[in-house]
Amino acid sequence: MTETRTSDLGTPEFVAKNAIVVSVTQEGRRQARNTIQNPLDWYHIKSIIDRRQYDAGQRFWLAFVNGGTAPKYVITNLDPSPRSPNPSSGEGAETVYKDAISSIRGIKETKAVMHVVCYGEMLSSLNICGINRRTHYLKSGLDDLAKHFGIR
Repeated sequence: MTETRTSDLGTPEFVAKNAIVVSVTQEGRRQARNTIQNPLDWYHIKSIIDRRQYDAGQRFWLAFVNGGTAPKYVITNLDPSPRSPNPSSGEGAETVYKDAISSIRGIKETKAVMHVVCYGEMLSSLNICGINRRTHYLKSGLDDLAKHFGIR
């Protein structure tokens, strides 16, 4: 008996429109994922921002999650061995975040980056100039972050 499989992803048009990527794992299994999960992904898929700007946005998002939203209380480390600050938690992460945000030149650039990368909002929701200028501010802010993070 021949097994007939129908795709659970819908039509090829649906896949193309929703930016679903189908890949094969090393074990040979197929897996699908929706690449448009936030506005930063959407701007990259639509080629509004380039790979360098996208990578800078991802690094900034991690800095925001780890340092910008870090709890403001002390966590006691009971391990007696000295360690260097961990950039994924505590004071080290907060410093990474503050340094990154201060590297963005301009208030409108900072606002565009924060709303798209950190808060997950589209540029159309911002009340700064026209849409073309908003895109310019986002790209400029992401360029500043790429330079700050050393992304080429």
